[in-house]
Amino acid sequence: MLGGESISSVVTDCLRERMRAGKTLDNMAAMKEILAELNAEQGSAVELHPSWSPVILDANTLDVGYKLHQKRAKPDRIMSLIVDPFSFSADGSFTAAATTRIKAVVIEFWDGRRTDRHAVVRIGDLDILSRMQGLVGKKGLVKVAQADEIAFTFLAVHPAPNLPANGDDDELQRAITQSDFTVQLDEGTVIDGSNLRVISGRYISIIRGRY
Repeated sequence: MLGGESISSVVTDCLRERMRAGKTLDNMAAMKEILAELNAEQGSAVELHPSWSPVILDANTLDVGYKLHQKRAKPDRIMSLIVDPFSFSADGSFTAAATTRIKAVVIEFWDGRRTDRHAVVRIGDLDILSRMQGLVGKKGLVKVAQADEIAFTFLAVHPAPNLPANGDDDELQRAITQSDFTVQLDEGTVIDGSNLRVISGRYISIIRGRY
């Protein structure tokens, strides 16, 4: 805590100020700009769904949600696109990396091979190591040979070498899988005489809560 204020709230306030300062595009205009480029390049008709407008999904994260669909398409297939605040430049437009990623996931969803009616995709530029350190104190389940799954609490993170500094949710999950963690098994659980273990992320089946 910092003066009675949580670190997460301080970070959120800083992000909010960053998003306000020098901003010339709003969230809807930023997405419309990308979709106009994409439609010109691909000959498609993807647009913001008229029944929704961009909203802040979580006051703690400032993630922005969009509903996209292909104009006049039958059936009406919808992509729920969630974009984190680090994907926006100071002027309110998307960063180059976010623009490339958004175009790629939209093209893939409407490439003619998929038939699912709805998909949820998150676009993010996460600080991988910081997010992994955020696991300390979180609870989870790990698969072990002697039992089905055992509950534990993260005590320390041992990142794998050569992890990317930044990335999206998929890269964060890969980083977790490649790394090791010191954990404390729940009360009453002991393996080889100890309730402390170093485990590989590849054996973690569940991590509870946001991180």
